[in-house]
Amino acid sequence: MKKFSLDEFNEIIGGEIAQDNFLGDIEYVGYRVRFLDVNSAYFYVSNSRIYPSDFNGTNVVIVSDVKLESEFDDFTVIYVDDVDQALEKFVKYYRSLFDIPVVGVTGTCGKTTTKEMIKFILSKFYNVEGTISSKNAGYFNLPYLVALDDYIDVAVYEMGVAEPNDILEANMYFNPNIGIITNIGYDHFNGCKDLDGYIKAKAEMLEIIDESGFVILNKDCENTAKIDISDFEGKLIYFGKNESEYRITDVDVLRMSYTLIHDDKKYIVKLPGLGEHNMYNATAAIIACRLLGIDITESIAILKDYKYVSKHLELKSGINGSLIIDDSFSSNPTSLKAAIDVLMEFPKKKIIILSKMGYLDDLEEELHREMGQYLTDVDYLITLDEVSKLIGYGAIENGLEEDRVIMLDSVEGVKELLSELIDEDTVVLVKISMLDNFEEIFDYLVDENIYI
Repeated sequence: MKKFSLDEFNEIIGGEIAQDNFLGDIEYVGYRVRFLDVNSAYFYVSNSRIYPSDFNGTNVVIVSDVKLESEFDDFTVIYVDDVDQALEKFVKYYRSLFDIPVVGVTGTCGKTTTKEMIKFILSKFYNVEGTISSKNAGYFNLPYLVALDDYIDVAVYEMGVAEPNDILEANMYFNPNIGIITNIGYDHFNGCKDLDGYIKAKAEMLEIIDESGFVILNKDCENTAKIDISDFEGKLIYFGKNESEYRITDVDVLRMSYTLIHDDKKYIVKLPGLGEHNMYNATAAIIACRLLGIDITESIAILKDYKYVSKHLELKSGINGSLIIDDSFSSNPTSLKAAIDVLMEFPKKKIIILSKMGYLDDLEEELHREMGQYLTDVDYLITLDEVSKLIGYGAIENGLEEDRVIMLDSVEGVKELLSELIDEDTVVLVKISMLDNFEEIFDYLVDENIYI
């Protein structure tokens, strides 16, 4: 972060310094105590109680719109009329200091992988800053912003959506000039209410990109096609199997290769990892990097060495010589369908272990039952809770033999069951939600002493 003197900082936020015991310059700004570092400015935006011990060793200036207790008499304090507005002033000012390309990535699935692919490619040429792993919650926005300094050439941010206005809020911090929507499926209905609300929330990406910017869209996604693009003044770039500016053809999932056609030129793309969906992720990344000056052939060559994010279709060695596909970061209908497609490509006995999909609100039962239609050719389906049983019922209704569906209420007894079912000719897909706690399954299934 760029450093500010106390007076400079106070001028930015428009406050009044009530007392000054601050030493040196402000080197970090935050509104969560756990993120604070030495020489920090802390915006007291919460109604929760703070204590002097919260700031031990930080050399902090506290920004507040309420009078602090006498126990803070020895602290440096800046009083403002409205602490939220003061924070907004600082955020907008700090973001205005950096005239660099910024990529914003959203989507139901693939946003983390696409963002990481972009960072991986760009890091070979530039100093890159951006989102870490899948940490895209709103309270990370400020730490990501203040990580920018004069040494950063380009930034790449994952922009998650839990409810309407999330992307609009994140835009205040990131202000991208290249936006990507990887796809739109079913998720976060608890905040967005329904599919239409979710699509509109994702479509906020088009609202934040101005006429000089670009938005990259998946031509094959039927929900993305529902976005109203009539008021968008920037440039839209489409990719996918359907006719588009960047076309995906000649897909070979087993070899993880495909042909990318652009401007009548053909490029052979070979990727590590699993799944056709990663070809879409890679294509979106290649397009973004091309807009930032990286030749398509260079991006393709770099992606051969890409390492996927942990617990995102990660292939591991399992008990009894089996293969384990660890897709345990999260679960929603779009990502589950993609994981099932990967599983079905393996010429082995197929077992899938599922927990419930989250954030589906009123569509929970319908969408869980609907996923059963994609599981009629697995050898065994194991569900781990009451909600995921609905997937089992859906699979049976669509033709999977009832004795192939094992519905459990917990992980009790699952080790003994799996030891009987799994051998060296078995591939096991574990598709569970990060909201659940099934670590003991992995402790049993995965052989940590063997690497793939």
